[in-house]
Amino acid sequence: MLPFIEQNEQIQFMIPAFPFKSPSSDKCLGKAADKAEEESFKYLKNICDEVKEKYKPGAKINIFSDGRIFADITTGVTDNDVTEYTKGIKKMINDLGASDCLNIITLEDEYKNNDYCTARNEVRSKYGQPLEEIEERINEEKDPKKNPIVNDYTGIKRFVEEELKVTMPEYSKKARQRTAKQEALKTIQAAEAWTCYMKDKMPKAIRLSSHPQPCGSSKFGIYISKNAEDWSNPWNATVVELPDGKFILTKCKTAENCGLNLVRCPKGLPSHFKCTDEISKQTIDELRRKK
Repeated sequence: MLPFIEQNEQIQFMIPAFPFKSPSSDKCLGKAADKAEEESFKYLKNICDEVKEKYKPGAKINIFSDGRIFADITTGVTDNDVTEYTKGIKKMINDLGASDCLNIITLEDEYKNNDYCTARNEVRSKYGQPLEEIEERINEEKDPKKNPIVNDYTGIKRFVEEELKVTMPEYSKKARQRTAKQEALKTIQAAEAWTCYMKDKMPKAIRLSSHPQPCGSSKFGIYISKNAEDWSNPWNATVVELPDGKFILTKCKTAENCGLNLVRCPKGLPSHFKCTDEISKQTIDELRRKK
């Protein structure tokens, strides 16, 4: 932060986040941004407000919305889904009066005259690594302690397999594993390319991550939402309002199984779940476990 402070400039952060809603109905209420995103933006705005109280130029979190770079990889997601989701989160930030400290950056901001497919391929080609080389990196050392990409690969592969059980129930176990392997490799390629793209566009910005980071990392892990101590995020979860007015992130399926009340926004779209005053501590604990 020191270079910004020495120049009395607004501190610039950047983070890849808010791509699109998970296509899994077990996790999310639908494809549109909802109360989960709204509460997250309130939380991030509050962080920036607290910085400004201590440092007058303040801080800005530049959110590199990475949905477009992953849209053709993730089963069950389309470019139109990404477009509508992006419109939704931009409107939320504007409605919260947070445009001075929260900034959404997308692939099409740079590639205005290209179709999405061309833009994606150009970024992957310019900043990414061929899939064959990524696979070689994974296979050259299977110990994740010595080769961190192994953890990335196995984690993404497991995540994709879980989603495919819901989005593609007709797939056999072998088909899910085969699809998950390819999606995992392509996801690593796209994520690494997007990271390099971000550095190219904002070389001085401080890099944040919505995932925990080890000491000495070039990235700082932050909770993307309040009360998300397990590193949950709004695009892979649903919000539940507790009797005390606090919000927690959980799986949509868990909230449904607990019999919670569904709240809709003024336009009729599902927004979040709300607990009744009579809800038991056991049920709240179950929601927090997200099972």
